[in-house]
Amino acid sequence: MPLPHYLALDAVEEQVQELAAYLEEVSVPLPPADMHEYWLLDETDRQPLALIYSCLHADEMPSFPHRPEWTATPAAIMEVPRIPEEEQHYVPPVNYRLEHLVNERAGRHPRARWIKRREGQTEFFPACLVREDWKSEEDRRLCQRYIERQAPRLLMLHGLKHEDRLRLEGYARQNALEVERFFPLYPAVADDKLMSAICVEARLRLAAERSGTE
Repeated sequence: MPLPHYLALDAVEEQVQELAAYLEEVSVPLPPADMHEYWLLDETDRQPLALIYSCLHADEMPSFPHRPEWTATPAAIMEVPRIPEEEQHYVPPVNYRLEHLVNERAGRHPRARWIKRREGQTEFFPACLVREDWKSEEDRRLCQRYIERQAPRLLMLHGLKHEDRLRLEGYARQNALEVERFFPLYPAVADDKLMSAICVEARLRLAAERSGTE
């Protein structure tokens, strides 16, 4: 395919060959690697509130804009289903409402911190990359809905406690097709029977979709 004029063909070819060589040997799930994490801090206790960014090497940290602000997965990528009350009048997607809550909880002068996490270290870090201990039931439920929808992706995380992985697998059943997509990258399974049922459901749905288009 034609390349933009500002790209050097030799350099691109070298990188393509490097990637191809890596893909010949790599196996999934991938081991944990991006242990340098940039966390937005809670204004009250200065503990990790939400993960902003992560990287492999310490020398990559200065390249990331140090803006202490959390961004949720966009609704265009991961739409959270609306509940009946939200069908009656327009409200912003759950993603952006939770994003606002998190950044509001960080305070008027938010702070963030780089933390190098040790492999297997889970204490003080929110299991689902954002804190779930909200004061109001409405805010707690909003956060819960976001995490439930994100479960197929969160199951790719390493170091989840068994009870957290089990909880996320239960949530993930609502989105069986995404589980099928991400399953090769899951480092562990808490409930083999449940996960098998989800994958069977996904394959049946894919087969039905294919037969419907023929």
